[in-house]
Amino acid sequence: RGSAQKSRILKTLISQLALLLFLSMLAHADQAIDLEAKLKETTESSSSGGKLMEELVDLYWKDEKIFGIIRTTSKFSRAQTENPKRAAMTLKLVEGYTVTGRHDDVIMTGRQFLKIFPGHTLTNRVREYIATAYENTGRGNLAAIQYQTIWENSGSSNQGVKALRLFNQVNNGASFNRASSLAAAMAAKIPATSLLTGVGFQGMHAAERAEQWAEGLQIAKTLIRRNAPMNEIRRQDLWFRTGKFESKLGQFENAIQSYRQALKSKRPDVHSNLIDAMISAKKLPSAIETEAKKYLAAFPKRDDRYSPLIKAANAAAEAKEFTRALTIAENVMRHEVNIQNLLQSYVKWCGENSSLAARGLLKLIAETPKGVGSLRAVLALDVYRDGLKDIAKARSVAYDFLAKSPTKDKWTEEIISFLYSSATGPETFRKDLA
Repeated sequence: RGSAQKSRILKTLISQLALLLFLSMLAHADQAIDLEAKLKETTESSSSGGKLMEELVDLYWKDEKIFGIIRTTSKFSRAQTENPKRAAMTLKLVEGYTVTGRHDDVIMTGRQFLKIFPGHTLTNRVREYIATAYENTGRGNLAAIQYQTIWENSGSSNQGVKALRLFNQVNNGASFNRASSLAAAMAAKIPATSLLTGVGFQGMHAAERAEQWAEGLQIAKTLIRRNAPMNEIRRQDLWFRTGKFESKLGQFENAIQSYRQALKSKRPDVHSNLIDAMISAKKLPSAIETEAKKYLAAFPKRDDRYSPLIKAANAAAEAKEFTRALTIAENVMRHEVNIQNLLQSYVKWCGENSSLAARGLLKLIAETPKGVGSLRAVLALDVYRDGLKDIAKARSVAYDFLAKSPTKDKWTEEIISFLYSSATGPETFRKDLA
């Protein structure tokens, strides 16, 4: 019985509240009609006209009459040019346009506000509405500029983050430039929290895309100096990016140290970039070779596992350490001959000592590695025919090529052409091919 009584009392209270609300709305409506009528009889630019419009806006705001707000604030902003409340009224007009989805009106009115009140305390709020309108109409770059300006005018870090995200999404050179510069500025000012880490990595990405190496390095060093929080995997990536920026700027000694910091990640690209930096820094060929062997040991199944060793061989040859270069090349060709013109480089590194090239190639042929046909072709044509001028030996190796290891590339055609041109007559050539 007590519960039923409470339910009846509650229903009665709700009904009374609904009636009061309805009567209040009627009262507001009547009051608004009276104020609108008075406004028609008053000059809108006058002091009394301004007060009437203020009262109207207050009523419409309480009753959420958006179109009434838009209509009245538009009049106020246009007519009350000297009124100290003009800026606040114009902001309400922008908010009304935002609620009704009139994005172009938001932008136009907001830009007028910024022109009339450039240093006003409400400018950041107006810029945010403009930015939202630009986003809603697919103009991300313009939205980002507004968010960036808000942050630069003492806005929150979130506004800067929005700008950074939008600049990167626009995905062109100019927007990446803006993102990189903004991230560099933010990284120096925002708290050293996970926010700094996120901003920094977005900024480094933008700097890479815009090829702003110095700015990217500045961001990376800021993250390191300020000890931005991150897990070990991300910290290794930070050191890797630092090394890449330093390499692009020609700071190879620094890059080597950065890449070594990143080696714990056991990423092949880190190790490969370390070797490239060592080569650019003119490190000793023996040191480069040692690092290349470590790469092969770490990544024995990668397609590029021999690439660092070939780079080491080239570095040794450039340093005039031809014996080392030849030894490295022979070790690689025992496994793979047709890789990055290594075979031709091998012959070139032998210089005028074609006999040395012949001995080396014969030794390799005896081990029948993958690509042995190319070894026979180069021995026959480049070494015996062109280097030693020994046509008989060249023809003999050419026979072996056709009998034991013909290839599906240019070598077969060149070998046949050589045998034809060096034959004593058609009968000899036919015997060659028999």
